[in-house]
Amino acid sequence: MRKNDFYTQVKEKSKQKVAEKVKTKKQEAEPYDASKPDVYVVNGINVFRPRGMMPTWVQKGERWHINLKDSDRDAVYHVTCEGSPVIHYFFKGTGEEIKGVQPSKGERGARSVQGEVHTKRSFDDLPEEVQDFVRGNWTSILG
Repeated sequence: MRKNDFYTQVKEKSKQKVAEKVKTKKQEAEPYDASKPDVYVVNGINVFRPRGMMPTWVQKGERWHINLKDSDRDAVYHVTCEGSPVIHYFFKGTGEEIKGVQPSKGERGARSVQGEVHTKRSFDDLPEEVQDFVRGNWTSILG
């Protein structure tokens, strides 16, 4: 075996071990307890909505929140899938009028791809159930 082949194999095994660890560490997020303060039931989903904070909920085993601040562009917001990696889904509009938009260069930043995952996407790339929940329950989610 040549020296380069050995290092290639070591590097590949290391990548596989990291991928396996990430896979086994990923756990489903626990829904918020509806009996707690600042938790509101919206269409069967418990939304944590403390004053002045982003509304957050668990859907499809993932924790999500809506961010209405800190965009490079006026009236462009994003839904975030919290986890590893964090993924932002950009949009304009509200409620049923939400339209997915591509993130600007500034919004993408230097780390818009982590591994093989694009972390800055259009709202249209969200799972359909999450899109429907946000569009159909906009006012109730935001309170």
